[in-house]
Amino acid sequence: SQDTSAYGRDLGGHTGIADVLRRVDELPGLLWLRLLYTHPASFDERLLAAYAECRHLLPYVDLPLQHISQPILDSMGRRTTRESITKLITDLRRVRPEAILRTSLIVGYPGETESQFAELLDFVKETRFDRLGAFTYSREEGTAAARLSSQVPAEVKAERLAMVMELQSRISEENHRRLIR
Repeated sequence: SQDTSAYGRDLGGHTGIADVLRRVDELPGLLWLRLLYTHPASFDERLLAAYAECRHLLPYVDLPLQHISQPILDSMGRRTTRESITKLITDLRRVRPEAILRTSLIVGYPGETESQFAELLDFVKETRFDRLGAFTYSREEGTAAARLSSQVPAEVKAERLAMVMELQSRISEENHRRLIR
């Protein structure tokens, strides 16, 4: 699924993924449920409540954020804001303190400035994701982003990717050290 949290939108909105999770949570013999790829723009209060209430729903949240700088999010058409993303993460950690947060990020998106990249690094430092994947923007013909004139040079994209992954490596090591008893 491209956005599991949007389930039911095409059915008139009467049944959403939170409803499905609640129904499946009641099945006898169920060991666990794991929801993947929950777009932050579709992650509503009902889904947040399901994470708090469903006893078989694993506290694993896959949020493909892509970036955190508002101009980049807007250019990508992400339908979300830094403020809403930050609130969602805070709310998730409030209702499920043990939640494992995973995200994916893009570096080198057309027009990404040094300060926007620094904002992304700061966000990663502050948020301390449990799992993080990142990749460089790849120009794909026929897309709106491919037509943007401010393409980031490949060597800059590679440097930025290395910086994000090195930061996440340190965060992951620190997170794992806390698990040692």
